[in-house]
Amino acid sequence: MSIICRQPLDVLELIVDEVDWREDLLSLALTCALFHNIIIPSHLAYRRVVISVFFRPFFEQIVPRPDLARRVRELTLVNTLPTFEVPREHAFRRHYPESRLLYASGYDDESKSVWADAGDGLRRSFEYFTKLDGTLSALRRLRRLEFRGSLKRLPFERILAAHHPYLDAIALGSGRQSVHDSEGHLFPGPFSYFWEMSGLRTLDLDITLKAREHWDVFCSVLVRSPGLQTLGVPYFAKLNDQNPASMPHLPHLQRISFGDMGNALLNIGGHPSIVEMSYRHADNREEPKEMPHLPAIKRMLNIRGAHVAVLLQRYREAGEALPHLDGIAFDNIPRTLWHWAELSLIFPASLRSVHIGRLDSADHEGYAMLDALAAAFPNLEEIHLPSVRSRYRIPLPAEERNNHPRGHAPGTVLRYIFPPIHHITRRFVRARSVAGVDAGSTLDDLAIRVRALGESTDTLDAVGIRTFLEASRDLSQLHRENPGLSAVNGWSLDTDLAKEVILSDPTLIDSCMQPNPYLILTRKSVRVRYPGTVLDSQPLPLKLKRPRVIPRTGFRDFGD
Repeated sequence: MSIICRQPLDVLELIVDEVDWREDLLSLALTCALFHNIIIPSHLAYRRVVISVFFRPFFEQIVPRPDLARRVRELTLVNTLPTFEVPREHAFRRHYPESRLLYASGYDDESKSVWADAGDGLRRSFEYFTKLDGTLSALRRLRRLEFRGSLKRLPFERILAAHHPYLDAIALGSGRQSVHDSEGHLFPGPFSYFWEMSGLRTLDLDITLKAREHWDVFCSVLVRSPGLQTLGVPYFAKLNDQNPASMPHLPHLQRISFGDMGNALLNIGGHPSIVEMSYRHADNREEPKEMPHLPAIKRMLNIRGAHVAVLLQRYREAGEALPHLDGIAFDNIPRTLWHWAELSLIFPASLRSVHIGRLDSADHEGYAMLDALAAAFPNLEEIHLPSVRSRYRIPLPAEERNNHPRGHAPGTVLRYIFPPIHHITRRFVRARSVAGVDAGSTLDDLAIRVRALGESTDTLDAVGIRTFLEASRDLSQLHRENPGLSAVNGWSLDTDLAKEVILSDPTLIDSCMQPNPYLILTRKSVRVRYPGTVLDSQPLPLKLKRPRVIPRTGFRDFGD
């Protein structure tokens, strides 16, 4: 290292320029003060950029500055709407205030006059889209490109014409909607530059494609990308009618997201390296689904009751289990296909995380479920229950006893409630994060007030300061009563509560989309922080092993 540090500054700059990924760059910055002073102020903020497609100052500065443009390796473009939540992690933030980075310029001070006339605003935005490819052509060393939000009228083909030979990661996230380019054509077409890419490490397509036109070219991209590690399989309309060939085997695959596809088509049964699987649901039907056998799986996301029924059947027929599973997240369990105690047959006793999105069935009784989970998985640390009230059997309230004939009053009744927090901690002694519990109506009211502050302002007035003081006091009391917990209903308890309180939304979100934001409330301000994309960072492990993410300022502008 001493020999490298004696090199001229321009040589060191060239060395730093050859480090593509932000995590590697941060590791290099931690080796010595010299690299720290080069990387942190001038390089780190450019490696991974998440920006609205309308934020023109970024593009206007990048085009005439090739020295800055070549530092960008990962770019996420979000076609924002006024109410759209934009991820703000590692945002470009060199010469502009943080709060101005990631909202559409149609709602900022510079272009209010343009958007005052809706017709002219739409025309101007379309003209801007058509020029976007020329702007992105300045990013000569781009390696990862993502499009999120509404993917309409963007010049995809012209963008890929410049970048497709060099990309090793691309993502299109439109919530299973079809995508059309600036010419109104379905994207990607069967002869698109998109299908000429090769050597990809990440391919995440949350869009709808036509099976007849796209299945074969999709598989050809996979054949040319044997090192693929993360794959989001798109939805193929009428795929089963085409009798297609199976997907090629991907030996290095680690994360996969897919919808209702057969095991034969996926061709991942018995895969030794897949550690994370998430399911994309087409509707709310609870049909039995095929489930590939993944012996190394550690995280299963967006799973439904029918999937578990298939796993249990396979256990009874062939003795297959999931010995390495660390966490499971249920999207919905609308009807009883199995008993909760049966989960111990297929999941290991070392399971640490269970998230339950919904229990849409009158067959489920909450305390029986909790007792079965506590007996089967004594090491659970994360227990996230539904965010809406579920059925629990409780003692008959005294005020209702007089409504029954003497001697005929039932001892218990079923009620839709949130279970009290002590009923959870008593059953799960190792619990560190719980959600969907009754921690007091005061905290529920404070959560509503904090979210309202996050949507309306950055700085706090007297009402905001009072909200912070009340939250700090109540959370401190909750932490004293439950010292083993680090999070309750999205409230963080392991921070310095006298200085800041942090609130997130613990509700289970759909797989492979945007992460839950954190609202950070202090005596002076409220800020928004995004922990990273769900594909790259799941809720497990509970203790973050990377440096703490830099907080970002939220911004909302409701006009004059």
